[in-house]
Amino acid sequence: MLNVMLAEQAGEELRLDDAGDGIQAAPVSTKE
Repeated sequence: MLNVMLAEQAGEELRLDDAGDGIQAAPVSTKE
């Protein structure tokens, strides 16, 4: 669900999350 919020702010972020959750896992914590 959190990824959805991130996707709204940055559509490109969604692509990274789809490719590798681990990659977005780090940035997500910083943005939160």
